[in-house]
Amino acid sequence: MAAKRTTFSILDFPSDLLLLILNRLDQNDLRSISLASKSFRPLTNQIVRKLTFSKPLPTDRAFRKIFTQFFSVDEITIHSTRVGRTLEAISSSRLDLKTLRIQGCPSSLKQNHVLSLRGRFEKLKALNLRWFANAGVDQIIEFIQLFPALEELDFSSSGQWNDVGIERLTLEVPNLRKINLAGNMGLTDRSLNALAVNCANLEYVNFKRCGNLTLQCFCTFLSKRQNLRSLDLPTFFTSPQTLFLSLAESISSCKNLGHFSTNRRMIGDEFLSVIAKSPSSLTSFTINPGGGGCIYYTMEGLSTVLCAFPCLTRLVVCLPSYWYSSQDAQMSELVKSLPDLTDITVTSYRPINETLLSLIENCPVLKYITLRSDTGYITSHCVAPPPTRKNYSIERISLYPEPDTLLKTTLEWLCPSLKKITFLDFYKNNF
Repeated sequence: MAAKRTTFSILDFPSDLLLLILNRLDQNDLRSISLASKSFRPLTNQIVRKLTFSKPLPTDRAFRKIFTQFFSVDEITIHSTRVGRTLEAISSSRLDLKTLRIQGCPSSLKQNHVLSLRGRFEKLKALNLRWFANAGVDQIIEFIQLFPALEELDFSSSGQWNDVGIERLTLEVPNLRKINLAGNMGLTDRSLNALAVNCANLEYVNFKRCGNLTLQCFCTFLSKRQNLRSLDLPTFFTSPQTLFLSLAESISSCKNLGHFSTNRRMIGDEFLSVIAKSPSSLTSFTINPGGGGCIYYTMEGLSTVLCAFPCLTRLVVCLPSYWYSSQDAQMSELVKSLPDLTDITVTSYRPINETLLSLIENCPVLKYITLRSDTGYITSHCVAPPPTRKNYSIERISLYPEPDTLLKTTLEWLCPSLKKITFLDFYKNNF
């Protein structure tokens, strides 16, 4: 008698094992699999951690249904200036919210409404408020007082903060661990002093495009906050390169530094050499291509700092000027010493075709490649023979200039997991 055939479905797996599998999918795949079977929905709903609301906002009833369905959400983004109803709905739900992002001014919150929300957001750790041009600093600080457990604040590109506001802010949020003040040009050394004195737990700071801070005061700030883990430098309008060496030494004193970002016009080979001797273990390094001006470092200086940190996972770098004809070959060799890279952006005045192929062949966990070249064309006729080893981790490649059809086909063959090849607008991307 023939044995009875049994069928086995993926739904027969234990729910814990299914959750482990589904956790490895991206948001688009999760959305597709939730539509494949109703049996998957309770599992995919548990994995959803982020929600975004845009105009028009849902009704109160819809809010309650959404928050009941996606009960594991811990991060919400609101693209609206009318945030009162959303906050009311969140506070009335059972969500354990950790991060709130408001991409607009919470101007619709009246004082009595703010008072009614006090005590309802005791666990919120991170707050992002951007582009609140219609709100004053006093109103924003009053709003921040709703969240007594705040440790992370993002005010990038708001442009509204001044020294008085930062002094008040640091007193209201004494446990501040992370702050992003990029683009707030009104800040001076008074703000640096307030952060150094009042925020003993500060570990992540971003001062990009804050042009009124002095180099001397910033070095003092770094000496007081040597526990920094992430540092994005402001732009210092100081010409002699020798004055930046004291800054490099101050940065090197931050032994826990994992991310460091600077502007290309502020550094030279000596600066990079000092950073390379730092005891920190950088995993993220950025030399921003924007800002104009001369480039004072060479490929040798760049090689020194990259070889000093072989565990880099994220790299953004601008290669030296047009006259370094061998920079593509040098960069293609350098990336061989960075096997842990997952995300890389390289900007150059010359073609960087060899670098592209070297990344595919030598970086086994790389996911995102962005290459911008000011001269030449990336075609199948001006690149070295393609590698024979395929790279199954690369998901996106962004290039300028646009590659020809044959090279696109070659890249798709070399990178079977590739989801997209995009063509960049070179000048739009801040060269």
